[in-house]
Amino acid sequence: MEYSAKDKIRGLENILEQFQESQQKVVELLKKQDDAFLEKPYYKAVTYREIITGILQHDIYHLGQIAYIKSIYK
Repeated sequence: MEYSAKDKIRGLENILEQFQESQQKVVELLKKQDDAFLEKPYYKAVTYREIITGILQHDIYHLGQIAYIKSIYK
C-alpha cells in the first residue's frame, strides 16, 4: 500500500501527539516527587536522575529524526 506525503505527515503528527501526552504524564508524576527522589537508585548504581536524563536524550534524538522526516515530505 502506498501512502501520500500528507498521510505520512499526519502519521508523524499522531506520533508527536502521543509523545506529548506521554511526556505530560511523566511531568505530572515527577511533580509529585521531591528532588531527593532523583538521587535514589533506580537499578544497581544507576539513579533516577540518570535514567530520566537518558530518556530525555533519547526522546530528543527521535524528535530530531521526526523533524528531519517531516522536512523531506513537505
